[in-house]
Amino acid sequence: MLLRPGESLLGEIAGRIAAGEPLTFLMLPLAETTYTSTVLPPIIVLALLVYVERFFKAHLPEVFQPIFVPLCCYLIMVPATLLVVGPITSAVAHGLSAFFQAFYANIPWLCAMIFGAFWQVFVIFGVHWTFVPVFLSEFEVSGFSTLQAFCGIAVCAQVGAVFGVWFKSKSRKTKSVAMSAGLTGLFGITEPTIYGITLPLKKPFICACVASAIGSLVASFFGTLYYAFAGLAGLLTVPNAYNAANPSSLTGAALGTAIALIGAFALVQVLGFEDKAEAEEKEPAPAEENPQSAAPFEFVSPLKGEVKPLSACSDPAFASGGMGKGVVIEPAEGKLYAPCDGQVMMLFETLHAIGLKSDEGAEILIHIGLDTVKLNGEGFKAHVASGDSIRKGDLLIEFDIDFIKEKGLSVSTPVVITNADNYADLVPSTGEHAVGDKLMDVIPA
Repeated sequence: MLLRPGESLLGEIAGRIAAGEPLTFLMLPLAETTYTSTVLPPIIVLALLVYVERFFKAHLPEVFQPIFVPLCCYLIMVPATLLVVGPITSAVAHGLSAFFQAFYANIPWLCAMIFGAFWQVFVIFGVHWTFVPVFLSEFEVSGFSTLQAFCGIAVCAQVGAVFGVWFKSKSRKTKSVAMSAGLTGLFGITEPTIYGITLPLKKPFICACVASAIGSLVASFFGTLYYAFAGLAGLLTVPNAYNAANPSSLTGAALGTAIALIGAFALVQVLGFEDKAEAEEKEPAPAEENPQSAAPFEFVSPLKGEVKPLSACSDPAFASGGMGKGVVIEPAEGKLYAPCDGQVMMLFETLHAIGLKSDEGAEILIHIGLDTVKLNGEGFKAHVASGDSIRKGDLLIEFDIDFIKEKGLSVSTPVVITNADNYADLVPSTGEHAVGDKLMDVIPA
C-alpha cells in the first residue's frame, strides 16, 4: 500500500478491507546513517563533561590537574560518547524522521506547517542529515518526495529574513555580512544566514520560521511534491516540483516560496531587531592615545602578612610562573581584601580562589592556600559573588587559618596577574605588609 499526500492511512485500510482487497504494505527504509553526522552528541557530551571535569578537579591534587584532569576526562568521555551518547542521540534523530514521515501521510497540511517552521532548527542541531536517507528512499520507491519541497521553502524564508536585515540595518558591517549570507542562501546554503545574522539577532530567525510555516502550509494545499532530489534545496530548486501529471505541484512550490521569502522580509521590517549603531562598532582608540590606560598603576596588598617572590611558592605551577606573574603571601590574618577597584570575574565554588579584573584591565588570581580545593569550601566565607563590582579595600573572603593548617595544608597565598604578558613589567614589593600597603607596580606596554 503506497499512500499519496492527503490520504488517510486508517481510511485507506478500511476501504481495502471493505472491498475485500489484499493489503500489501510498503515501508520506506531508512538508509544507514551514523550519529557522527549530527551535532547532538557533542552538545550532550559537553554538558556531561562539565560534571566529569568538576569531579576530578575536586579530587586530584592541584599540581596534577593540568595533566591528569584532561586525561581522565578523555578516558571516560570517549567510550561514553561511542557506546552510550552517540547511539541514543542517533535513535532520537531517526525517530524524529520516522515520526514526520508517518505524520505527513495522515495530516499533510499540519505536518507541512510544522516541518517548514522547524526545518532550520533541525539544521542548527545537525538533525536534518537524518532526513536525507528518507528523501532518497522516497524517490527510489515512489519517484517523488513529500517533505523536501518544504525544506526549500524554509531556506528561502531565511534568505528573505536576512535580506530584511540588510534593508533595515544602519550598520555597514551588518549590511555587508547580511548581503553575503543572503546571496549564499539563494544557492541553498543557510549556515551563513543562520549563524551570521538571523540567529544572533533572534527575531529575524523567528520571523523566518513563521513565514516558512505559512508558505509550507499553502504549498501543501496544492499537493506540492519534489520529483527530483535537491542536494541543496532552495530558490533554484523550485522547478523540481514540476510534473505534467501534477501541474498544481509547481504552482504550490512557487507560491509557498514567494510567501516565505516576502513574508520573512516583511516581518523583519515590522518586528525589527536590535541593530548595532555605527558608533558602537568604531574601533577603540589605541592605548598610546588614551593616557589613562597607558599610565602605570599599582595594586595594594590584599592580606596582612609577609610578601615573598613568587618563586618561593612550594607549588611548582605557581613558582614557575606558569599561572602568571606576581607574589606569594604568608597571611597573618584570615581576611582577604580587594587589591584594586574592579569586578569579581569568578568566585570558585569551593571559595578557595577568586578571579578579579581591575578597572585598568589586569586579570588577578588570588589562591588562598595550596591544595585547599580539597576542603570543599569548609573554613571559608565569601562576602562577594561573581559579577560584583568591588572597591579597593573591600572584604572579599574570610578564611580560618588554624583550620587550614590543622588539615595539613599550607596557607601560602599566591597573588598573580594572569595576563601579565600584556604589560611591560611588574615590580613587586616584598617584606612585611599591612592590608592596603603597595604590593606591586604595573607598567603598561
